[in-house]
Amino acid sequence: MNDRFKLKALSSAIIAACISTPSFAAEDEAKDKEQTEVIEVTGFRGSLIKSINAKRFSDQVVDSIHAEDVGKSTDQNIADALSRITGVTVTETNGEGTRIAVRGANSSLNQISINGVALTSGGSGDAGELSSDQSVDLSAFSSDILSSIDVQKTAAADQDEGSLGANVVLRTVRPLNTRNNRKLLNGEVRYNQFNGNFNHRISGSITHKFLDETLGVVFTATDETQSTRRDQYNSNWDDRNVADNQIQAQYIRDSKTGEILSEMADSPFYQQPETEVQFLKPGSVEYRLNMDEQKRQTLTTGIQYLLGDETEFMLDLNYSKREQDIDNNRIQNQVYPGTRFNLNTDKQDEWHVLDTERNVLLKEFERKGRNKIYRQTSGVEDTTKVASLNITHNINDDLTASVLFGYSNTESQSKPNANVFLNGILQGNIVSNIPADTSDLPENHQDVIHELQPIGIDCTLSNICDITTTDALMDHVLRPGANPARDTAPNAGNVTDPSLYTFFNVSTNNDVTSDTAKSLFLDFDWLVDFAGVTKVEFGGKWSNRSKSLMSDRYSIGPGNVSDAESDIDSDIDFDDRAGVQQRVTYLDLLTDEAFPVDDFMDGIVSDSNQTSFLGGWGMVDPLKVFDLMQSGNIIPRDQLRFRSSPTNSRDIEQTNTAFYTKFNFEYLDSALTGNLGFRYIKTETDSTAYQELNYSGGRSSYDMYDLIYNKQLANPNLPICDYVLEDGLNYPDNDQNQFASNLPTSPCFDYHMVLDTEEMPAVEARGGQIYIHPDELMQDYYKLQVAYDTNGNVTDILRNDSFTTGARFAQTGNGGLWRDGSAWYDHTTNVSTLFDDGSGNLVTDPNAAVRFKKGSGGATHYNLLPSLTLNYAFSQDVIGRFGLSKTMARPRFDDLRPRKTLQEQTSGNSQGAFFNPNLKPLTSNNLDLSLEWYFSDTGMASVAFFYKDMKDFVQRTNQKYLALDAREYRNQKDENGEFFIPNVNDIEDLLIAPTPKPGTTLADEDWVETPATTGCLPVRTYVTVMGNALDLGCQTFDLETRINGRGTTTKGFELSYSQNFDFLPGVFSGLGAMVNYTFADSENEAEVNDAGEIQTPFPQPNTPRHSSNTTVFWEKDGIMLRLAHRYNSAQLVNESAFDGLGATWLDESDRVDFSATYRLNNKVTFTLQATNLTDEDRTTFMTSRNWVINGERLDEGNALTSNGDRSKIAQVIKTGRLFRMGVRVSF
Repeated sequence: MNDRFKLKALSSAIIAACISTPSFAAEDEAKDKEQTEVIEVTGFRGSLIKSINAKRFSDQVVDSIHAEDVGKSTDQNIADALSRITGVTVTETNGEGTRIAVRGANSSLNQISINGVALTSGGSGDAGELSSDQSVDLSAFSSDILSSIDVQKTAAADQDEGSLGANVVLRTVRPLNTRNNRKLLNGEVRYNQFNGNFNHRISGSITHKFLDETLGVVFTATDETQSTRRDQYNSNWDDRNVADNQIQAQYIRDSKTGEILSEMADSPFYQQPETEVQFLKPGSVEYRLNMDEQKRQTLTTGIQYLLGDETEFMLDLNYSKREQDIDNNRIQNQVYPGTRFNLNTDKQDEWHVLDTERNVLLKEFERKGRNKIYRQTSGVEDTTKVASLNITHNINDDLTASVLFGYSNTESQSKPNANVFLNGILQGNIVSNIPADTSDLPENHQDVIHELQPIGIDCTLSNICDITTTDALMDHVLRPGANPARDTAPNAGNVTDPSLYTFFNVSTNNDVTSDTAKSLFLDFDWLVDFAGVTKVEFGGKWSNRSKSLMSDRYSIGPGNVSDAESDIDSDIDFDDRAGVQQRVTYLDLLTDEAFPVDDFMDGIVSDSNQTSFLGGWGMVDPLKVFDLMQSGNIIPRDQLRFRSSPTNSRDIEQTNTAFYTKFNFEYLDSALTGNLGFRYIKTETDSTAYQELNYSGGRSSYDMYDLIYNKQLANPNLPICDYVLEDGLNYPDNDQNQFASNLPTSPCFDYHMVLDTEEMPAVEARGGQIYIHPDELMQDYYKLQVAYDTNGNVTDILRNDSFTTGARFAQTGNGGLWRDGSAWYDHTTNVSTLFDDGSGNLVTDPNAAVRFKKGSGGATHYNLLPSLTLNYAFSQDVIGRFGLSKTMARPRFDDLRPRKTLQEQTSGNSQGAFFNPNLKPLTSNNLDLSLEWYFSDTGMASVAFFYKDMKDFVQRTNQKYLALDAREYRNQKDENGEFFIPNVNDIEDLLIAPTPKPGTTLADEDWVETPATTGCLPVRTYVTVMGNALDLGCQTFDLETRINGRGTTTKGFELSYSQNFDFLPGVFSGLGAMVNYTFADSENEAEVNDAGEIQTPFPQPNTPRHSSNTTVFWEKDGIMLRLAHRYNSAQLVNESAFDGLGATWLDESDRVDFSATYRLNNKVTFTLQATNLTDEDRTTFMTSRNWVINGERLDEGNALTSNGDRSKIAQVIKTGRLFRMGVRVSF
């Protein structure tokens, strides 16, 4: 804590030299600067001197930025300014910095405060899927309100805990510390070269002192707008089984030689034309255009009052409001696996090209190209209010007390939004009928081109794939006047033809976040002189933070329009769901808007003339869908109600208490200084979130266990099921979501369940009923043989083989027995099935497929954090520093919620995810060493080493479980309106630990437990896989849980050099330079994947191994020119991308910025700034971790330490250049 009213002469001189803020009315500090190492990131002569002096007399490692560095340079954004500091990495959105990571600690592990008050935040991530954590989006705040920023990289006992990387302290102006009363007005015009739009920034500041300079007031207001354009390429590498991405060798050419693989003598597929080749490939490729706008207003007030010579009051009030409007257009091409829609007569060897060295398919065309059109209009509005009151009082000459009251609140709400998805209307079987050339066309083809135009993706020209489309129009049909959806066209891939596309789905998001933090700090400084101890600091804090977040996404499309029986939307009747999709077409949604740009994706994709839509396509209005919801009726959007799912809401509250003691000492005639401290912390967490059990909904699933064991459909001793009416099954209102009225009322035998034949089987009459003929049970096509006792109980499964003629109930043939598999649909989780509500009323249950209830959890944890700092002056110009500390940070809020979900899947294993409110705080043991040489008044060189051993990172583990069958327990509400699940106290109570059968392992998933013995949820199957051998056991759940587990180390060094070359003659004396370099090597502990294999250890995200900043400037006679370069080597983005099969990495990047200032006189200054002068893109590539090709796992390792393949591009973002021109006037 500072000695607020007693300044040493040297300290006063340093502080006076360190403050100069012509752009923000920043203060001339008249108070003792906290004993810290200050490395100022600036290119101005005065700032360089301040940096050197502050560093020389420091007591800790703190990198600082003063307001002039943000205002006069291109780094008007707080996050971008911080990126100039060693060890800091910035995450960008639309070319602007948003969140920071420091020395291997991601954004949620770094605490950011303003005037000592921790900032709150909105949600993180994509709209509709927001997550809740402690990170702060710095782009929400204007830099105009600041006087300085401190980045405290090493810890001391009196610092607020909560960070493993750095505490970032934002400070506003102290009005009594300014030289004079002042009024400032800033005006700036901004021009975005990429989108061609102009924007503005206007700010004003008034600073005034009253009552004989004992009362000071500062008021700052800003208003700014910024429009951006972002062209983006995304390649979603296929996360399906590689075995599904197989193509015969005779249909693939080698990318190097151009030869067909089966005809290449040196190919492993030589003379094996039908051998399936496996490879990696994009599952979809999309081009995006974002035209976004941001408005930001900020107000801040500071009131400083001195009550006599011993007491100071400082009140700070800050208000920030930000509105973001997002307009996104995108085109996506989704490629089906293999050759699903191609014909053997097609020239497929020209449609598939493989890079055999990398096992990557570079070109994939097909008859039925699945192109999709999207448009999203959305936005968010958030406000942040921060208030702090700091009271400092000198109790006597040796004892000073300070109390700080803090409050911060952020409210965030999504704006009206919609995201519409348009799909092609042509069906795959129709495209398959198109001849590959015109020779086989019928006589009525007319004078139009009907030649097949295959489409797909082509990456042969560069690593950025071309979406290759067709220019065929809907007029190209073989039978004019026929139904287009049942006619023939060369392809469905022309996105410029509205006739080829129709509405498929529209979604809207509802995101609401509220985050409130309250804090109280009490600090004491006691000057002593005992055994070398010069000052004892002690105190404590109490803080409380509560954050609630609800992030939901509602969709309207086939089968998921809101139901009339819902409590929320009971006033609207959404019947005829399929009609909604069929009646809303591309043309219905089309507007008269022109496509926003005429150079879409220019400089990203190759100019191959294969992509016909880059000039633009028809613009649609997503909100129009809501006006076309029902046939013949318009439902205004303000009357449309969606059924909100409360399961996406969560609340967390943390109460933290801390006490500390810190001893400052000096020895060896003050050559050795330092401090030793301890901080003791108590963290109490309470949280609520929903537990949810999701069943597969709809009408097309089968409960095969029920059909075999309860309904005895495979029992040949029973009569054949008698639903033989000529008209088939009688459904109420012809609705197959309901139970047919003429279903058998007693157990019966359905031969479609067991006989794999398309012919009518032989039957015989016995006792007036029809039975299967015994000879049929001797045939090889009797694929499912079940033994029953006389009571109808299953005693054995004698045979259970797959069908070869297709799915059960899908056989064709003559005969009088009705074959309709819908008779046996399982309706227990169908939201459209009518059931008795207990009062004799037949109603649907909108929650038929879900069971949910609110859960709660909490824990209390204690941490002791010691810290030691030593500073030794080897000489007048050389200083060494040593630091040891332990720091802590709390897990992400979302990881601490008691959220538990089980999600049934009807193909493969079901999924589950349990979060953990008992997670411990994360800790780090830190070592810092530095050596500094001050070789002149304006020259300094330093080297610093750091080491962090971070533990208890949140780790995801996977285990296999079964679950009790809770389908009969429908959701109910208690007297308070809260949902609950009857007979289920906690979803975790439904879990059953499975027992492998003798001779098997967990990996075999062959369990002793059955639905009969445990009441577990049986495996349910969709009709599309009914031809497979039946699984009559329990459904297996792959359950993901979160625990404290993995550790990571980060080590490295930092080099810094700063100097004004004022010793040079004449005009060259204005030259200067600042250079810094950071090397950071981080590595997580090795993990074992689901297959028991050890994964290659990965680095921490957002931690490049190499980063540097170089600033060259010239400043003389009121003119300042500055050229700044920032470099980051590659860095990890996501270690578990594409469903855990791969990892994504941001490739190395450069950025060059320029700024100039011309001071006309003491009142008027002009500025010019240009960012991203070289128009650099940001490229993300992918590497494999767990893809299996030809039976072997492909692990490409750590891309930062290997010379691995960086050509598998996942994303490219282009944001262009930004120019600013402004004037600053002081009064």
